[in-house]
Amino acid sequence: MRHGGEVQAEGDSYTDATETVDCFASLLEANPARQAVERGEDLRDVLMRPVDTDAIEERIRSIEQERHKTRERLDEIERERDQLPQLETRRSELQEELADLDDELEAVRSTVDEYEADADAAETAQEAIDELDETRHRLRSVHYDIDTQEASIEALREERAEVEAELAELTTQDEKLEQIEQELTRLQERVRAYDDVVGDLSAVVEFTGDFLDDGCPDLPGTESNDDVTAELDPGSKPVECWTCGSEVTTSDIRDRLSEFETLVSEKRSKRAETRDRLEGLRDRRDELRSVTDRQERLESRLQDIDAELDRREGRIEELEADAEDVREEVSMLETHIEKTEELRESDLLDQYQRLSELEYERGRLERELSD
Repeated sequence: MRHGGEVQAEGDSYTDATETVDCFASLLEANPARQAVERGEDLRDVLMRPVDTDAIEERIRSIEQERHKTRERLDEIERERDQLPQLETRRSELQEELADLDDELEAVRSTVDEYEADADAAETAQEAIDELDETRHRLRSVHYDIDTQEASIEALREERAEVEAELAELTTQDEKLEQIEQELTRLQERVRAYDDVVGDLSAVVEFTGDFLDDGCPDLPGTESNDDVTAELDPGSKPVECWTCGSEVTTSDIRDRLSEFETLVSEKRSKRAETRDRLEGLRDRRDELRSVTDRQERLESRLQDIDAELDRREGRIEELEADAEDVREEVSMLETHIEKTEELRESDLLDQYQRLSELEYERGRLERELSD
């Protein structure tokens, strides 16, 4: 229908595939295929435009996967077919083994029936044997503990002997330490005496030196003896000694002062020597005190060893008592087992064990056959 110079379509269309109609049914001037031919272009893209290539490719991949799975299954079937003769051979072997087991089972059952002994009697006999084994194991364990304690005691005694020997050597150090302490006391007293002497002499020397430097002034309570000779020779000037009261010259005082200075120097030198000896003795005393500390540690260790020896010896007595009790248990069990000797000699217990093993093996073969 034409409206205002335009053509409009109305009504129901014959198909919804408009793209397909435009490409392949309608060959008007606007047809894509026609235009491609006119331009000399490749028609493949135009012709394949309506085709769902993604769906086709997905379907191809799905078919290829299915083909791969089918091929794997075929290969597996081939392998199983190749193994079939081996499986048949194994099946025959298992059947033969099962038949042999059935024969042996029958023989063992017949043997058990021939003994005419009930299971309770056999179980009682086995329980007694098991208990005897356990008790003997306990006895061996107790003996092992005793041996261990005895070995420890032997080691402790050896250590004790070594400690005592070292202590005996260190005992003489105590006497030396006591002698050094006495010598230190004596030298300290001597140093103090030197200090007193040096102090007193130094005071006298200092006072006398000052007295001479001041020109020997008259001391309080003394008379002046100045004369012409003393003025001409000051060294011959008589003065009264301030210690004894006698009259002496300044030359005599200077000579005596020189002797005092020499004496002070000697006393100081001896005091220094004594102090050096003191320092050496103190070092030696410290060394001996460290030895004394070692001695105290050894004495403490000796006490610990004695205590440990007492404890382990007491433990051995307990273990020996336990061992005696266990030996009595072993003796009682051996006596009880002797009464079941006939049952044990009948090999009934071994037959029961063999019967159990055969039944287990038969079940295993049946499971393998079913597989």
